[in-house]
Amino acid sequence: MKKEVLLILMIVLVLVQVGILMVYSASIVRAVESSADYSLMYLLGQLIRVGLGVIAFAVGASFDYHRYKKRIILLPTFAFVTLLLLAVLFVEEKTNETHRWFTFHGISLQPSDFVKPLVIILLAVKLSENQKHIKSFWRGFVPPLATTLFLTFLIAVEPDIGTPFVIGLTALFMVMLAGASWLHLAQSGLAGVGLITLYVLKYPHALDRVKDWVITLIDPMKYRSDESYQLIQSLWAFAQGGVFGLGPGAGQQKLHYLYAAESDFIFSICGEELGLIGTLAIVFLFASFFIIGMRLAVCAPDLMGALLAAGIVFLITFQATVSMMVTTGLLPTKGITLPFISAGGTSLVTVLFLIGVLINVGIQSVKQEESEPIALCVQGS
Repeated sequence: MKKEVLLILMIVLVLVQVGILMVYSASIVRAVESSADYSLMYLLGQLIRVGLGVIAFAVGASFDYHRYKKRIILLPTFAFVTLLLLAVLFVEEKTNETHRWFTFHGISLQPSDFVKPLVIILLAVKLSENQKHIKSFWRGFVPPLATTLFLTFLIAVEPDIGTPFVIGLTALFMVMLAGASWLHLAQSGLAGVGLITLYVLKYPHALDRVKDWVITLIDPMKYRSDESYQLIQSLWAFAQGGVFGLGPGAGQQKLHYLYAAESDFIFSICGEELGLIGTLAIVFLFASFFIIGMRLAVCAPDLMGALLAAGIVFLITFQATVSMMVTTGLLPTKGITLPFISAGGTSLVTVLFLIGVLINVGIQSVKQEESEPIALCVQGS
């Protein structure tokens, strides 16, 4: 397991370094416009976020994951995150017609990002403790999903559908791995489709994005100045980059052509400046992360560790997949960051914390491997 742990660390390190480079490139124009004497302000901001993320990583890696079972940790954390979600809904003023961020002296905090590690840890604890009832609908299946639904509902009414979608699929994946009934999983999947449909119909902006996406697929150039503008600019960035890219810093879409270039659409900037080779390298790194991370899950010392590792790997990889599909027009436009690479302090810190937890599972596997070298992981080899 030492090799897998080191490979995960190397992959994350490379992706974070790519993120620092691309955030600096994508935000340089805004930085110069904000302060002609301080063109490195966004780079410094990203470096500070990475520094905070490293601290969060260290906490996650050094804290024995078995301690998350203690109620003195779980209950206050659940209450704190719930209060943050309620506060951002009812206290903080709207930003771009949504309630998603706390902003204080230019520093933004997005409470919904804290829900990701909370749900993964909660489900790993409860599913591993409730194995004897996992096939039961009311005693085994409903409780973990009800908790997930409660937290994701508070995010959905911000409104935000991307984050609940990623968290919800991760929860279903973990419940499936825990041994839940396939019938129950299918029923919850259908219910999820129904809830998403109701959400799209309730919130006009969500319905407009779906319409714009369909229109773009049919005839993108006809609506290139309005409905299809963002996607056209994103695709144009990939086309400009070609195979080898224009080179770091040489892209044009960040010159106010592409909205959210340093965050939600940073993969487009990667395509323009690093080219097809660069984007395929990023896809390869995430694919490798998934394969190696699942290997850690298979070889975890116990079910809780396996569910933790699998949930973390699935959430990060799935979020990355959704983000890349949005920028290439395979999904409707939705604000969702590319893990490790996009700008965004709360997102980067929570993701690096999750990597720390994943590494801790790997460390526990190494310890057990040293004490039981023959028995460990035979079933996953």
